[in-house]
Formats: sequence, structure tokens, C-alpha cells
Amino acid sequence: MGMVEVARTGDLGDGEAMKVVVEGYEIALVNLGGGEFRAVDDICSHAHYFLSEGEVDAEERTIECPKHGSTFDLETVHDMIRASVDAGITPIVRVAELLYSLVARLLDAGAQGIILPRVEDPALLREALSWMRFPPAGKRGYGINPTMLHYEARSFPDIIDHVNRNTLSVVQFETTTAMERADETLSLPGFDIAMVGPADLSISLGIPGQFDHPLLVSTVDALIEKCNRHGVVPGIQTRSLAMSKFWAERGMRFIGTAAEHALLLEKSKETVAQLRSVGVAQKA
Repeated sequence: MGMVEVARTGDLGDGEAMKVVVEGYEIALVNLGGGEFRAVDDICSHAHYFLSEGEVDAEERTIECPKHGSTFDLETVHDMIRASVDAGITPIVRVAELLYSLVARLLDAGAQGIILPRVEDPALLREALSWMRFPPAGKRGYGINPTMLHYEARSFPDIIDHVNRNTLSVVQFETTTAMERADETLSLPGFDIAMVGPADLSISLGIPGQFDHPLLVSTVDALIEKCNRHGVVPGIQTRSLAMSKFWAERGMRFIGTAAEHALLLEKSKETVAQLRSVGVAQKA
């Protein structure tokens, strides 16, 4: 493959990664050692459920494939997207970095929204937002597959109009720099949701892991106010239901609650506790 030849001409150590350009697309290439290379077009790991518009019992759900943790390849992501759509869940995928090749492939696989991580540069964000919509609203290349249309015959203009109006852009605010530039970035066209990453933000603020610290709360409150002023939906990823309720009451409308492993552990603990209480009662 051409991309392997490109990697071999460089000085890429075992376990190191580099970007190469293949047919106009940037691809992340990893040296696996022993002369083997792997193109990474993956982009996500475990799935999270989101509470839409701040409603704890929201019927409309979304599924997100985040960038943290172990990764899924494109085929797995496509299967998750297809299963989500069939179940009435909106599939939203978080890319590992701002690359057109990653965004375009996921949208072509049927993703109905993209989460852009760690955005600080308004100019770069403007470009990335343009990748999500077809011209004249953006720069997305046409790559609609039949499953996205339920195998129905539709005209190009109808498809372009529908997809442009129904593709969600979510931008993560995870650093103090992003917060300082919020007014400029929130004013960009095509910006739907601003989503706070409190873990990285707490580190950036110098208060790692202190999610109830007054400085973090006031910083996020300020972003909520700016979002409302610019007509952008404010959102946040949380680690617990209590934290989600806290931010919903403060005006968050797009809320990620915990992760599947945390939800599984919480329910498992509850189940075990109830079973043990039955055993104790029987002994008594």
C-alpha cells in the first residue's frame, strides 16, 4: 500500500505514529514494529447515552463513540451506527482529532452528528464545521449510502437539504484557552452544541478532578451564559446522575451521564446489596 511506503521512507520508531496523505486524505499511521504498519481510521471507543435537552427521562436518546480508551475500527462503528438508527437512537461520534478524513468517513457511514474534541482555534473550527455540510453551506463531499435513505429514491437537492439540516455539530470546550475564546468560536456558522469536558477543564484550571470547585462551576456558568447569547445549546459530560442533575438545573441542555462501565458497576452494586440484604433477613 502507498501509505506503508510513505511510512518506511521516514524515521518512525516502533509504537510511534505519523500522519500521511493518501489520495488527498490525512491518515494516522502507526508503526507496529517488525516492519508492520497500521492505518488508523478508527475513532471511537465505548458508548455513552445522552440526556437530550436536559430531560432526565428524555425519550430521544443519542449514542456517542468517544475518543478515549480502546478504539473501534470503522466497520465496528458502522455497525453501531446502523443498530442505533434501527433502535431510534441518534448516533453521534466523537473523532480523535480534527481531520477531514475522519469526519467525512463517519458521516458517510451514517453518523448523524460529530463531536470535535479540544477545540481552541476559531479558524480551525470554522474549517472543521464546514466538513459536516454539503455545499453551499460547507465542503462535505457527497457520499450517501442507500441504508441512510432506507433505500428510497431521493433527488440530490432533497438529500443535501435534509442532511444539512439534520447533521449535528458538537464542539468540546476543555481548556482555559477555549473558554477565553468562547465568544469568537460560538459565533461561527454551523455551531450547534458546545460541550464542556470537565475532567480536562479542571486540569487546565489547576484544580484536577475537583468538579464542584467554585472556579470550575463559575467558568462553566459563564460558558452557559455565552451559549445562550449566541443561540448555541450548552452541554457537558458528567460522571454521575447527581452531577447531571446539578448541571441541568444550571441550564445545561445536552448532558452526557457517566459511561456504560460506570452504569453497569452502579447497578451491579445495587443488585448485590439487595441480594445480601435478603440473605441477612433470612438468617435473622
